[in-house]
Amino acid sequence: MKQILSLLILTVVTCFVSGQSSQNSTDSGSFADIMSTKVICKQEGKYIGWPSITKTDSGELLVVFSGNREAHVCPFGVTQMIRSSDNGETWSDPETINNTPLDDRDPGILETKNGTLLVNWFTSLAFDKDKYYDRNPTWKLHADKLGNETKKYWIGNWTRRSLNSGQSWENPVKQVVSAPHGPIEMTDGRLLYVGTAVINGSKMMGVEQSCDDGKSWQYISTIPLNTDDDVAFYHEPHVVEIKNGKLIAMFRYQPRDRDQSYLRQSESYNGGRSWTTSHKISIWGYPPHLIQLNNGWLMVSYGVRREPFGEMACISKDGGETWETDKQIMINPAINSDLGYPASVQLDDGSIMTVYYQIDKKGEKTCLFSTHWRIRESEFEDDNAKVFVGVDHIKEEQRVDILIDDILFTSYLYIDTIPDLKKPVLFPIFSAKGSVVTRGYPLDPRPGERTDHPHQIGLWLNYGDVNNIDFWGNSNAIPDDQRDRMGTVLHKKVAQVKSGKSSGSLKVEMEWVNSDNLTLLKENTSFVFQAGENYRIIDRITTLTAQKGNILFEDTKEGMMAIRVNRALELPSDKPVVLSDVHGNITEVAKLDNTGVNGKYLNSEGIEGLDVWGKQASWVSLSGKIGNEDVSVIIFDHPENPGHTTYWHARGYGLFAANPLGQKTFTKGEKELNLSLDPGESVTFKYRVLIKSGLITSSEISDIYDSFVKE
Repeated sequence: MKQILSLLILTVVTCFVSGQSSQNSTDSGSFADIMSTKVICKQEGKYIGWPSITKTDSGELLVVFSGNREAHVCPFGVTQMIRSSDNGETWSDPETINNTPLDDRDPGILETKNGTLLVNWFTSLAFDKDKYYDRNPTWKLHADKLGNETKKYWIGNWTRRSLNSGQSWENPVKQVVSAPHGPIEMTDGRLLYVGTAVINGSKMMGVEQSCDDGKSWQYISTIPLNTDDDVAFYHEPHVVEIKNGKLIAMFRYQPRDRDQSYLRQSESYNGGRSWTTSHKISIWGYPPHLIQLNNGWLMVSYGVRREPFGEMACISKDGGETWETDKQIMINPAINSDLGYPASVQLDDGSIMTVYYQIDKKGEKTCLFSTHWRIRESEFEDDNAKVFVGVDHIKEEQRVDILIDDILFTSYLYIDTIPDLKKPVLFPIFSAKGSVVTRGYPLDPRPGERTDHPHQIGLWLNYGDVNNIDFWGNSNAIPDDQRDRMGTVLHKKVAQVKSGKSSGSLKVEMEWVNSDNLTLLKENTSFVFQAGENYRIIDRITTLTAQKGNILFEDTKEGMMAIRVNRALELPSDKPVVLSDVHGNITEVAKLDNTGVNGKYLNSEGIEGLDVWGKQASWVSLSGKIGNEDVSVIIFDHPENPGHTTYWHARGYGLFAANPLGQKTFTKGEKELNLSLDPGESVTFKYRVLIKSGLITSSEISDIYDSFVKE
């Protein structure tokens, strides 16, 4: 048996590693952008098909398929694999994994969290019929040599593991169920396999699990099927686990009336131990392959074996409750109906790689294709549900208002008659549910607020040591004898305002000047404001350009992208403070009343509370309740920023700032940056601020961060 399993196939193989197929003119409608379509493996004179794909933890793409075939049904299929280490640009020659005495078909592949590769397939005797032997006498000779014992031993469903990236494979393990794209790994560590099963002579849709990384399997449930359907027409399911733990299984359903070949679906809410009764959905095609995208949407890909022939995909934005069948995506059209089994993975940049089989040119046998494409997410947004982001420049009042459906979100203030306003700021800032997120003092004092640091107003960006000039701490409270070392950021121009559905933008120009009105830096900043039902987003991209002299940003904790928050989002404290009343009158308080004060810091490294100060992190979240509303304010640092990963100047009293330039202070001298610019040289900083209404998990924040850095 081992000799049979390890036999290498001697065949003429051509793997296409570059160039475009003649079918690269795919029309996907307006719902996707097709970057490339190419043949990735062709075996001259051979029929190959039924691919599946996985993306390993190292970033390698692995595709398994049934190769070395003479026809769609034949005795000679073997399980083969090709690899790509460059996101599908080039592919290796095939490696043979299985060559059992029978026809090896429909493989799937999975890399587990332990790094184990798991391949599944089933063996077939479909060729063992007189109607095939009449046309292919050598097939009968092959079958006769096998003998009944060999046939009996090898017929069935199998999985096989590799612990060394496919260099060698363990002995096959027999399964009860079978499906083309195989099992998935659950968040709880189990492997779950939904497939076609025959138990005691009866066909059913069954579920197996493995709790030991695929070494052994246990049958755990049978999926109830709609009594109006015939179980004989159910085939080739696939399953996906979505982020809330819900499982969605989808099935090929192919009755005699092919016009009724709509996919069926079932759900499980307890890890696959019980399922809803299968139900028809509105997608025509088969078989399904399901993935959840980074943005939380579900995507199913499938073949369409009626005109127009091709590989298709469909989106669900609500966890499989409904499917956007009016916006189906044509991944690639095909010459005829001998096609399909598309399987997809999402790449690190958010684009999608889909592999499938079909005919490249008339007169040829099938080969493997890949299509690299990207969903146009904006085309799937409901225009009626989109909020309108208005950006309104009110010149006479020296402000730009950002309004969400005519309700104020924030204002860009550059009012030169406010003594404490020594730089433009965004103030006030409101959540999606109407809670004010920013401290009011000193512009709009509220009862119970702290009256410290009057320069900390709204949301701003500046720095405390630029050529020994302090732009950070400047306010009207600075004594006269210290004002010569204070800097001011002057608004110069509103360069552009743009309103729109879901987002709006503002471009402004500023100058950083010293007390003698000498310009040290010119600033160009773009704000992008985005909004949805439960969130508000501010993206800030700021470019600072040195003017006549050299510029040194000497390391200090006083910077840089910052917000001063509502009293409720402070961390509780019992230290003496000075507070304000509604009229701005100040009162010294020996011990704070912490009623309603419930802020909590959390960073991307899992550090909480006051310990986030001075630590490096890709993002920091400050969450709490403002009144009855759960609110989180999250600042994201972009990897392209100097000094990434940034340090955080995040204080319990409500100052929340990302400061990549203060390394010497934060590390107590162990590291030092002291960023410098020559005249005319520029530096750019990119940040995102998310204000989320409602609870948000650390994993959800990380997903949003990943999306931010890929944009």
